[in-house]
Amino acid sequence: MSAPVSAAEPEPPGDIVVDGSGWGHGIGMSQYGAYGMAVEGHTDDEILAHYYQGTDLTLLGTDGLDLSPPIWVNLERDFSSIQLRVDAIEDGGHTVTVSRAGVTWEAPPGSTIEVKGPTGCSVVIDPPGADNAFETPKAGCRFNFKWYPWQTLQLPKSTVAIEGCTLADWNVSPTLYRECRYARGMLVVRPGEGGLDLSAKMKLYDYVRGISEMPYGWGDSGGMEALKAQAIAARSYAREAMLQRGDPADNSCDAWCHVRDSILDQRYVGWGHGQPNWETAGSTTDGWVVTHPDAPNQTIVRGFYSSSSGGATENIHEVWGGEPTAYYQSVDDRWAIDGTVFNPNATWTATIDNATLAEDVGLATITDIWVSERNTSGSAGVISFTDGTTTVTQTGAWLRTTYGLKSIYVDVAMAG
Repeated sequence: MSAPVSAAEPEPPGDIVVDGSGWGHGIGMSQYGAYGMAVEGHTDDEILAHYYQGTDLTLLGTDGLDLSPPIWVNLERDFSSIQLRVDAIEDGGHTVTVSRAGVTWEAPPGSTIEVKGPTGCSVVIDPPGADNAFETPKAGCRFNFKWYPWQTLQLPKSTVAIEGCTLADWNVSPTLYRECRYARGMLVVRPGEGGLDLSAKMKLYDYVRGISEMPYGWGDSGGMEALKAQAIAARSYAREAMLQRGDPADNSCDAWCHVRDSILDQRYVGWGHGQPNWETAGSTTDGWVVTHPDAPNQTIVRGFYSSSSGGATENIHEVWGGEPTAYYQSVDDRWAIDGTVFNPNATWTATIDNATLAEDVGLATITDIWVSERNTSGSAGVISFTDGTTTVTQTGAWLRTTYGLKSIYVDVAMAG
């Protein structure tokens, strides 16, 4: 008599497949959408008026808007020591003067400047000149580094590089990692909460020239108006942040600064990434910012933007909470995904391990998953998960943050 045949073990649930579109938070201006609008023939003011509903463009220094004081941009924070190098970028490279409490020292091209702190607080210039090493000061760890001579809008003849620091220049192909180099305004070292902070202090005009947020090459393929819109949005973001955050000494951006040099605020890359298209975008729009009567800080709009949406931008309150905001409404962004701008993130796919996701949402396993609520834009507002008995939910924003997804413009399903 043969043994009974046992029932086959059921297949374990598959992993989770995410089909998505767009890249970024989807609030405000879509960069690929702006490019598509420019190619279609729209101007910078039309692009901005579309993505920031009900806004105008206003020139700083008019209509009650203050001309901007210098902006502080954090480059490094909470360090105990850092090495800077002075390089000539053309004949007759300028000396960098190092000063503290009214005393100055010179660092000519080819020299290095080592800043040590927060205890001891010294600067050593190599090769040494006369009295080129600071004594432990009574004035504390407050150093300034200036290019000399320096005149407004004059191109410098020397840069200062941060040893060991690189920034991706994705305006060249393949991507090139350039040294972190700076040559506008001045550099400052100040005592931070966990060490020393290094920031750049400059005019807003020069800050915008160092922004790298949109491919400069778009200006050669019908996208010059998009670059101009980007320059205005970047300037608006920075000026509003200056007003909202106030004195850099207050550490309101977690360092001595108004903005950080990364995507935590805007990607500031300093010297060496520039290109004529971007210089033109910055100079021809100099001083212009996006304004709306409901914006709290001198009516200037922060100017949020991201790479692209899934076809419509977001209502800000549906993604980040709070009250609805007149100038951050969901608007048509069909240009970002229609194929004419060759957006590499118009569609994308990701896979999430079932067991990992189940543990993160408090289930033993996931047998089904679906988008149970959608935002006005069509993005995933709420996602539901079940093990067949219990159903739990999380926001689309939670899924994106937890698993590094490119956006919340997603559909979700079980694999297989």
